[in-house]
Amino acid sequence: MDYITQLPETGFLRLPQVLEFIPVSKTAWFEGIANGIYPAPVKLGKRISAWKVEDIRNLIAELGGIPMCNSIKRMKVVSNLQKTLDTLNKLELLIEKLNTGEIKASELVPCEQGG
Repeated sequence: MDYITQLPETGFLRLPQVLEFIPVSKTAWFEGIANGIYPAPVKLGKRISAWKVEDIRNLIAELGGIPMCNSIKRMKVVSNLQKTLDTLNKLELLIEKLNTGEIKASELVPCEQGG
């Protein structure tokens, strides 16, 4: 089924409509916005946010227009990559502090494996 053909050409979608095309939880959707995976909403009023249809069409196209279950798997991979990048950034900062002498290796406490 071609999900894009069910969308209007232009306009705005409220969150429940968006989640019909990208079936993730509200929490996952907003986490995806924070991580740059999903498009940010547009404020239409003081308490009204919506998403441009064009942005949702582009998101579906970026996900390959593939069935949503595969899209969700791809989003999880992107989320895991983001977590890995965050960890690498923390390690880079730690190495920099070690190199500058801000902290000493003897002050580091090893964590348990897998933790």
